[in-house]
Amino acid sequence: ISLIALAALLAAGCSFFKSSETKTGARPVQPLEVPPELTSPTMDDRYSIPDPKSSTTYSAYSQRPANTGTPAAASASPGGVLPKFDNVRLDRYQDQRWLVVHRGDPARVRIAISAAGVYATDDGGGSWRAANQGIHLPNEPDQFPEFGQCVHRIAPDPVADDTLFLQNHGGLYRSDDFGNSWRDIANGVPSDFGFPVATHPRRRGVAYVVPLTADYQRWPVRGRCRVYRTSDGGASWEPLSAGLPQRSAYFSVLRDALCTDSLDPAGVYFGTRSGEVYASADEGQTWRRVASHLPPVLSVRAAAVA
Repeated sequence: ISLIALAALLAAGCSFFKSSETKTGARPVQPLEVPPELTSPTMDDRYSIPDPKSSTTYSAYSQRPANTGTPAAASASPGGVLPKFDNVRLDRYQDQRWLVVHRGDPARVRIAISAAGVYATDDGGGSWRAANQGIHLPNEPDQFPEFGQCVHRIAPDPVADDTLFLQNHGGLYRSDDFGNSWRDIANGVPSDFGFPVATHPRRRGVAYVVPLTADYQRWPVRGRCRVYRTSDGGASWEPLSAGLPQRSAYFSVLRDALCTDSLDPAGVYFGTRSGEVYASADEGQTWRRVASHLPPVLSVRAAAVA
């Protein structure tokens, strides 16, 4: 496909130039064809999605054929190639598309808007309301306003459907009623200022944050890079620093630059505005730098590759 596009570009470019030379001896060539395996792809077991209402085991999975040979669209929803499941929908705006998934009611959605706060809909976007009860807004006459908070990131608990973790511009919070109310959980962290928050893929009440010094000093406290983890829903926090720089760590970790993977034990990853990426393969106990000298890292995502 790339060769076709390149050939078309070169052909178009020829119209801009004139040459006095006459080329002879050119021979016609057959047009490029798309290989059959690209026009009729098959779905390998590695990419199949199990029925969410059923259960399986790894031993049963490993006994399945290496390649089913089933066309990818065989189990797809009408008009598309994505398997159809309850409580999952594909949204689209202009040239952007994204999946919206909710384990309970797909009409209940919570969003975080920087400098505006948390907003909630329970009717699939038909109506919205502010959902910031309990989120502090310092240095303002009304320190608990209806809206106007600067929410940096919200992360859902993997087990408790209604539990959310929130990193505010200044403040760490947890909600157990899907955002209708929030309570402060910044006990045991050196600073409640930061950008990202991420949750464990399977363990209830486990979340990760990267505290920064303050709004005007957006680097780890005392220049020591430490990821903080809670295992009890925010009642306590522990620093995780083995393998991370503990001197002159003057960088920021932005709201979309911390994530976890789906492995067991879970991997944890974050990137910095100074162009480095750090990874932990043991749920944050130890770290190593896996990339450096990059442009500022704004977003980090992890996926298991077979």
